Amino acid sequence: MTEGEILIWMERKVTKVTDELVYYLLRAGADDLNVQLKKKEDCYQIIIDSNFNPERQKAISSLEEMLLKTSRNRGMEEQYWELIGMNGNSYDPQLQLVGMLIDRAQVRLGEQTIHIELERMF
Repeated sequence: MTEGEILIWMERKVTKVTDELVYYLLRAGADDLNVQLKKKEDCYQIIIDSNFNPERQKAISSLEEMLLKTSRNRGMEEQYWELIGMNGNSYDPQLQLVGMLIDRAQVRLGEQTIHIELERMF
């Protein structure tokens, strides 16, 4: 792969990660989402601030756990990437795969808000 092709794949993965998180938060009742995507010297940074329906607290706690406890697996990354695009019936398994595509996660959970910061290294 050329350097340009690698960059395109990286950008597609970052946008898919962002898409999956926004979808998950919308399913959790979010109606006020702010998403920032920053390209830094050595990584992409995704920052999401959102509210959620308090009745979906369990789903949000699951999101927090999945992002913090799952680590990037470069060796299996391409297989995970393919799986994300193929599983359209459930959003929970896709989040676990998202966790495997990121290098660092920080999550701050409030009563009805969540702040997520993710990094994906080049």
